Amino acid sequence: MPTWIQTLQNIGFSLDAASHIATGQNIQLEDFVDLDEVDITVICNAVRKPGGEIIRGTRRIPNPGTSVSALAEKRLKLLRFMVKHYSYQINRTLTNDLITKENLSSMSEFKKIEESYKDSESVVPINTTTEMVEFLNNVDDKLFTYRGCKGAPLSYLIRKNIVPVAENIDPPTNYSTVQEQIVARAPHVSLVNGILTNTLSYTTDNHRLASLLRKMTETNTTAKTWSDGRKKDGRAIIQTWIGHYQGTSKVESQMIQAEEKMKKLSYTMEGHRYNFEKYTTLHRMCHNQINSANKALTPPLPPLLERVKVQHYLAGIQAPGMTAAMAAVRASVTLKSDFDQCSDYLSTFVIQTNSQTRSVAAVGQGGEQNPNNTNNGRGGRGGQPNRNKEKRSNGDRIVRKNLGGKGQGGRYKRGSTNIEDRYYTVAEYNKLSKEQKQILYDKRHGTKKVRFEDQIRAASTTKSNQTSEISYIASLVRNDISQRMQQQNPTIPPTPQPNSNNVEPPKITYPSGWPKF
Repeated sequence: MPTWIQTLQNIGFSLDAASHIATGQNIQLEDFVDLDEVDITVICNAVRKPGGEIIRGTRRIPNPGTSVSALAEKRLKLLRFMVKHYSYQINRTLTNDLITKENLSSMSEFKKIEESYKDSESVVPINTTTEMVEFLNNVDDKLFTYRGCKGAPLSYLIRKNIVPVAENIDPPTNYSTVQEQIVARAPHVSLVNGILTNTLSYTTDNHRLASLLRKMTETNTTAKTWSDGRKKDGRAIIQTWIGHYQGTSKVESQMIQAEEKMKKLSYTMEGHRYNFEKYTTLHRMCHNQINSANKALTPPLPPLLERVKVQHYLAGIQAPGMTAAMAAVRASVTLKSDFDQCSDYLSTFVIQTNSQTRSVAAVGQGGEQNPNNTNNGRGGRGGQPNRNKEKRSNGDRIVRKNLGGKGQGGRYKRGSTNIEDRYYTVAEYNKLSKEQKQILYDKRHGTKKVRFEDQIRAASTTKSNQTSEISYIASLVRNDISQRMQQQNPTIPPTPQPNSNNVEPPKITYPSGWPKF
């Protein structure tokens, strides 16, 4: 192992400068724990300008001193930080062989991190039992953001072992970060005259932790009751809270969380993601958690009373429309003593009310007249969209979208009933009044009906005309053939004429443009 003078030479000091520090000023490695950074500057300046006189030849001249580079002075300051880190934070012995340029360089990075860190000034309040249980479950992470007087996270105060593991069986490689090593090894006590005594830094940090915990629980009466007797012992307060809120088993904390959650559940109205069924299911989940925790305790506790279940269940219902139903439950001995019957009864009431509301909302309505006879009436909600296609007579294909209101304020125009049967955009259609929309509907559906009836009538007339025309032409042909045959052979009797016996030819209605016979 190198000597102290050799160690100073390894970090950049000359032999004369190292000897001046070690022998001339009599400063050893263990002395750095009591030095400040400004003291290191004084030491280096004393090496550069020691003062006094020296004899050179036959003359006495002022002592010129020994040069010390800025890099050597910087490393000496880092050595002071390293000594304090080993002594106050990780509780290890710093030996000469650990003082190297590489280790001092890594210590420089750690020093920058420590100096740039700002202690948390905000205090998160702990008002409820649920918040307290959550805090205790993550107490190490919560206290890690606060630092002590020597830079150690305050979470080192609440670790289980007061005296850290011996350093010869606990190498630094056991930890992934320097902060983890500090939390695990920062000293609580030290030997003073053979007696373990709390270190000054531990006592200071413990008082600060107690002050922080009191600020966190200013409005929590239960927590303050358990911490009043330990106003300056933050570690004892945490241990007392853990014993009270978590007990010997985590089952108690789960039961407390379930009770707090059940008290916070509420129902105000039906929604897409949260409705009365969801509200009831969450209550049942809390009941199961509480009953499971009661059964797992030693000795086991009885299940949650049905009357208590119903009380919490009704307390969370804040829907104005269910006041009468809840009054009926409270008036019934059976309903208020059976959670399942109570939830079934209230669920039926909610389903009936919700069904009536949906029936009313499904009716599409148009604009509503403003009482002041202005054109800013309130639009209706509208029905389901009509995605059927309609082909107009001119060949243009349009898509009729939802013609109902969207809840926006539609303009109401009174008096005018002269509505043109044409394509209307959604914005134009929403501006029409209810009467105008009805007139437009009648026109469109009436026009289709007339066109359909005309097509049937025209088809029927055309078929009748075609039949009569064919019969009459056939009779004329037969008559012509008969006359020709009689001229060639007079013995053949003549064919009866189509108009014999005063029978007139059928009256044919010829379409426009057809030749008439």
